[in-house]
Amino acid sequence: MKNLLIAFLLVVILLLGSFLYRGHHTNRNIDMYAEFPVSSGGKLIREDAPLYLFVFFSEHNCPPCMEVFSVLNTLPPPFCVTGVVPDNEAPHEVRIRQRTGAAFPIIGAKGLENFVPPYTPSILGVSSRGRIHFVLPAVPGETEYFMAFLESFYGKAFPLLLDVEGRDETGLH
Repeated sequence: MKNLLIAFLLVVILLLGSFLYRGHHTNRNIDMYAEFPVSSGGKLIREDAPLYLFVFFSEHNCPPCMEVFSVLNTLPPPFCVTGVVPDNEAPHEVRIRQRTGAAFPIIGAKGLENFVPPYTPSILGVSSRGRIHFVLPAVPGETEYFMAFLESFYGKAFPLLLDVEGRDETGLH
């Protein structure tokens, strides 16, 4: 009887521990998707962009996975592309550009550690209010559908990028 009671208590402790673990991580993810820092010192990276694309990558990612950079390098407004690399790679921007072909601004991940996707390279679509609308892993052959995806997303999600007064999130009409 004593062994059954001990086994029961262990099961209850494990069950309660799993609830606490899941609750802690679920709440963090909800906050993560609502508060991406798109500003630097209170100022937007580019104020006229209602949609920001943050590309998390490393110069050591597989080259076929970074084929999408050719599309990202030529995106017109309303898209504002920024590359995010690990902090130890940020000082080597020239070398990174040569290896990857990135023509967009590149910053270090300092302050963005909670937002690094589990797979890199990945692209986060973020509104000017910091809401993450999508996370796309960059995979070989993605250039074939990536631009179509962005056009479709922007066309369908434009109302999400508007505030309740009908102005876009940057304050522009």
